[in-house]
Amino acid sequence: MSVQAITWAFAQTDLPGSREDRRSSSKFLLLTLANYADADGVCWPSIARLAQDTLLSKRTVQRRLRDLSEACLIEIGPRRRRNGSQASNSYHLMMGEPQDVGGDSYAPEDTDLPAETPELSPPNRQVPTSYLLLLRRRS
Repeated sequence: MSVQAITWAFAQTDLPGSREDRRSSSKFLLLTLANYADADGVCWPSIARLAQDTLLSKRTVQRRLRDLSEACLIEIGPRRRRNGSQASNSYHLMMGEPQDVGGDSYAPEDTDLPAETPELSPPNRQVPTSYLLLLRRRS
């Protein structure tokens, strides 16, 4: 999951389609792709996975992917297995330059920050039980 990709997807307002439901499904599909994207904005979920995640039909997912591609928001590329058969497509989010989501502009000017950062304890490495149950259900 890439936070930058999700932030970019949320910021997209010029989505394809004249009807609101078409634009909404395009946006939701773009956000779903962003959720799967790596740091470079690339992912390869199947049409079936995208349909399951978005509660759209497979055909609607295919149409919205085509719309997003025509709007230059994503680039679709074929993927092949070693034996040459078709695998799920790869999707590249056309994010352009990485967005700066941090920096001095977000900090209040009158904030007094400590000169040194105090030592932090290591994070709790326990996995929540609800997450383990979710993984078990998917297996």
